[in-house]
Amino acid sequence: MAGIWWYASHSAYLIAEDGQVVIYRGLVGDVFGFRLQWREADTGIKVDDLDAPLPDRLRQGIQLGSLDDAEKLVRQYQQQIDRDKP
Repeated sequence: MAGIWWYASHSAYLIAEDGQVVIYRGLVGDVFGFRLQWREADTGIKVDDLDAPLPDRLRQGIQLGSLDDAEKLVRQYQQQIDRDKP
């Protein structure tokens, strides 16, 4: 179990909560009945501002290798939104 906890504490994911993209450290869902996730940051990005299929993927959760990977993806989402603004 210690190995799973270590892996979870070094992983991250993005998920849609209340219409916003949120960063969590940990794993999407439960592992052997345990929730190994810690809310890390609200991004301020509205899920509905993103192009399909991202909103659907975010409702399920997008697992990433690290917090850095999650933050990089959030920056890409923000760049996409900025480009799409009229």
